[in-house]
Amino acid sequence: MAINPDLIQLAGRLLTEDSKALEAALLEAAELLDLRSRSLQTGIPSVLADQESRSFLGSRLRECIDRDPVRPMAATAIWVLGKLYDKSLESYLVTLALNFLDKDHLSSHLHQTIIALDNLGLFSEQEFMRSQSDLSAMRKLMIDYINKGDPGSAPGRQ
Repeated sequence: MAINPDLIQLAGRLLTEDSKALEAALLEAAELLDLRSRSLQTGIPSVLADQESRSFLGSRLRECIDRDPVRPMAATAIWVLGKLYDKSLESYLVTLALNFLDKDHLSSHLHQTIIALDNLGLFSEQEFMRSQSDLSAMRKLMIDYINKGDPGSAPGRQ
């Protein structure tokens, strides 16, 4: 199945250096992912109905994040990436979390990364809710998760 040309155009806008245009593109991508979730419930087709389109958007979002993972807009891109609910992103997201873990000025990045990981079903509701308003609790949640993970399945795991 061919990727929708509008999705290709949106993906190109995810790589802009213009922060206002990037924010608009990220919000549009989030809306498309929300529509995909609703389409699964309603049966109305979505532009992101096929795996190829979701993979394409995911790769562009990762490219957007990797350009400068510490810029403020990267936190939004991580949030949008989490809306893919793609288990194959676990290792990538854990690596991001490790990079944000000990940097107070990147607490919003860590928070969005934890939300993205929670979208994969990796935390209990109690663990997740307890960590939401406290940076030290977010750090502990990630450290505990990394330390109890399966050997070799994600960077930093034992």
